Amino acid sequence: MKRDFGLVGFGSEDPGNAIPPPPRPRRNSDAGVALVITLLLLFLLSAVGLAAVMSSSSDMMINGYYKNYRGSFYAADSGMAMARQAIYSYFNSNSPASWPTTQSAATTDGNTLAAGAGTYVMGLYSNKTSLNNGLAAQSVPASFSIVSASITLPSAPSGTQTSGNYTQWTYTYNYQLQSQGSSQGSEQAQIIEKGAITVTVTEGSGTSTTNASFAAFGAFIDSFTACQGPLVQGYLTGPMYAMGQWNFSTGSSPGYTFTDPVSQTGSQFSYYDGGNCSNSANVPYTFGSGHSVNPSFQSGYNLSVNAVPLPPNDFSQKWAVLDGKGCGEGSNVCGVTSSPAPPQPTNAQMNSILENINHTPYPSGGATSGVYLPYTCTSGVCSLNSNAGGIYVEASGSNVSTTVTMSTTNGAGGASNPSGQVFTIKQNVGGSNTTTTVTVDPVANTTTVVSGGTTLVLSGVPQNLLNTPPQASTMVYVNGDVSVTGPSSGAAIQNNSMVNLTANGDITQTGNLLYSADPVTTSANQIISGSNPPCCNGEPADYLIPQNQNMNQVLGLFTANGNFVLSPTSNGANIETDASVCMLSQAGTTNTNIGHMATGNSVGVWTNIGGRMENRAHGVSIGSSNIYFDRRFQARTNFAPPWFPSTTVSTDMLSSTVSASSTASPPSRTFWQYQAGQ
Repeated sequence: MKRDFGLVGFGSEDPGNAIPPPPRPRRNSDAGVALVITLLLLFLLSAVGLAAVMSSSSDMMINGYYKNYRGSFYAADSGMAMARQAIYSYFNSNSPASWPTTQSAATTDGNTLAAGAGTYVMGLYSNKTSLNNGLAAQSVPASFSIVSASITLPSAPSGTQTSGNYTQWTYTYNYQLQSQGSSQGSEQAQIIEKGAITVTVTEGSGTSTTNASFAAFGAFIDSFTACQGPLVQGYLTGPMYAMGQWNFSTGSSPGYTFTDPVSQTGSQFSYYDGGNCSNSANVPYTFGSGHSVNPSFQSGYNLSVNAVPLPPNDFSQKWAVLDGKGCGEGSNVCGVTSSPAPPQPTNAQMNSILENINHTPYPSGGATSGVYLPYTCTSGVCSLNSNAGGIYVEASGSNVSTTVTMSTTNGAGGASNPSGQVFTIKQNVGGSNTTTTVTVDPVANTTTVVSGGTTLVLSGVPQNLLNTPPQASTMVYVNGDVSVTGPSSGAAIQNNSMVNLTANGDITQTGNLLYSADPVTTSANQIISGSNPPCCNGEPADYLIPQNQNMNQVLGLFTANGNFVLSPTSNGANIETDASVCMLSQAGTTNTNIGHMATGNSVGVWTNIGGRMENRAHGVSIGSSNIYFDRRFQARTNFAPPWFPSTTVSTDMLSSTVSASSTASPPSRTFWQYQAGQ
C-alpha cells in the first residue's frame, strides 16, 4: 500500500493514539512590572543622589561665598583700622614743630596738616594691600585698599591766649575713610567711617631765647613812651620792638598793617583820636566818639615782654678792623653777647698793626686823620694780615670832614666777574683834600689802595673770622663823623660784598645806597626780570626774591655815639638806603642828643631795604617812608651785616612761630556703615 507521509503527521494512521499539541500560553497583563519598578527605584535613587549632590554643592558654594564675604568684610575692617592709625600717627609725627602766634597762621598750619594727612594715607593704601604678611602669611588670602580719605579742619583752631599770642592751640579734625576689602573670588566689602581727631599744640617750656643780630628787627625803638606821638600809618614789615609802648592813631587810610610780630615792654598800647590819647590793651580800640583804631597784626603781638639788652659801645667793631673778630684782647668771648665787651684798642696796639699807603704806622701818640689798613710787607711783597678785618679811617680832628662813597666795579676777568667793591674815602683837613680809594676784590684775592700817584696792591682781602670758614667781609670804621653815599647812578654794594660801616659819631647819608640786586620786592605783584621760575606776581611787597636770597650783598650802618641823618643834596628829594641802620648804645639811653634818626635837608620819600634800630623815636622831616625788611635775615641762619651789634631776645619777638610740642588724641568714631558688593 502506498503511503503518503507528506500530508499526514505522525500517528495519522491511528487518530486514537495521536499526541495533542502543547497548549497555547495565555497573555498575562502583569508581565515586566518588576523591571519597571527597578528602573523607577533606580531613577528615584539617582534623583535623590543628585539632589543630595546638588544640595551639598550649594551648601559648599554658600559656605564658600560666606567665607569669602566674611574675609572681605574683615579685610575692609582691618584696612580701616590701619588707615585710622596712620592718620593718628601722622598727626603725632607731623603736627607743627613750631607754635603759630595768630589764629590765621594756626588755621593755615592746620589746613596744611590736614591735606598732608590725607595724602599720606592715600599714598600708603590707595593700591591693593595684602594682609597675608608676617604671622598671617598662611591665613585666608585677603587684601584691602583705601578708596577715599578726607581729613578737614572745619573751623579755626581755638587757643589759650597770653599777651596777644597763644601758648596752646587745639585743632579738631573731621575725617572720613572708605575702605574696600576683598578675599578669594570676586566678593568685596566696603566700610565707610567718619570720626574726629583732636590735636593739641603747646608752646615749649617757656619762651626760648636766642642770640640775634639787631638786623633781625625791621624796627627797634628803645624809648617810645606812652602818648609820645602816633606812628605813621602804613604797611610795616619785619619784627618790631619798643621799650615802652607803640602809639597808634585813628584814620581810615592806609591804617596799620604789621606783617611780623610786634613786641613792647608796656602792657598797653597808646591810641590817638585827634589830640586825645588813651591807653588800652584792647585791639581794636574804640573811643567814646565812636572812632576806632584797629591795627592788623598778621603775626601777632607781645605785651609786657622783657627789655632787650643794648650794645655797650662800638669797641667790637673797632677791633674787627684789627683782628677780624671784634674780640679785643680776649676779655670777651667772640660771638657771645652776654660776655664782657672788649676794651678800646690802645694807640700802641693800633701802631703795631695799622699802616697807611706809605707804610707809615698809625702814630703811637694818636692821629686826627688818615686811612689805615692792617698789613705787612716782606722783601717788597705786601699782604693784608691773616686776621685783617677792614679799613680804619681816622676822622677825629675838629677840622676834618670825611666822605665815604661806596661803588662797584668789575673785578678780575672784567664784566663777567663783577666782584670789585670800591670805597672812595675823601678827607678835607683844614681845606686840604685827600682821596684814598680802596678796592676789595675777593675773586682776585687782592686789596688795592690808591692815593695821589701811589698804588699799593695787597695780597688778600678782609675776612670775617667769626664765620667758619672765614668769609670775605669788610669793616669800615670811621673814628668821627662821616658822610656816606653811593655813585650818582648805579649800585653802591656789589653782589657778594658784605660791608659794615661803623662811625664814632654821626652817619649822614647824602645820596642813594643801593644793592646790585634787591633781596625783596618793593611792591605787590612785582615782576622780576629774568627770574626762573618767574617771580613774583601774586606776592605782596617785601617778598623774598628766590634768585637773590643767596647773594651775600649786605650793608650795615652802625653808630653807638651819634645819629643817622638823612640829608639829600636838595630839599624834598627822595633817597634810598639799602642797609640795616642801627643807632643804639647803652650810653644813648641817657643822652637824648644821640641814638636817633634825624634829617638835614628834608626828604620826600625815604625807602629802606633792611631795617631801622634807634634809641628813641625822634621827629624828622620826611614826607613818607617805605620800609622793606630784608627777609634774608629770617630765611638764612646767622645771616646779617658782618660784625653788626647783637643781643639776646625771645624767639617769639622775631618769628610768628616758636618751638612747640603736639599731641593727637585717639580717633573718635561718629559714623559707621557697611556695604557688601562685587
